[in-house]
Amino acid sequence: MTLAVTADNGGLIDAPSDVAGNTLTNPLVKARSEPGSRKSAIRAMCAHCMGCTDDYQEPGWKGQVRACTATRCPLWNLRPYQ
Repeated sequence: MTLAVTADNGGLIDAPSDVAGNTLTNPLVKARSEPGSRKSAIRAMCAHCMGCTDDYQEPGWKGQVRACTATRCPLWNLRPYQ
């Protein structure tokens, strides 16, 4: 199943989605579809910290996670995209 979502440039793109139509490329949505996955939960928390929401993915958020300087964050050593 695919879902049309708005790209950063304002155009529409098709993104993979689950049965309910939620975009699975969004880490916050994906974490809720995998409630037992620690990896998905950590990725979602880092994405949320970088400004992502259920409906919006901050452009370049993966690079921002990679460059994160919040070394006092309990998830800093576990963050994805290092």
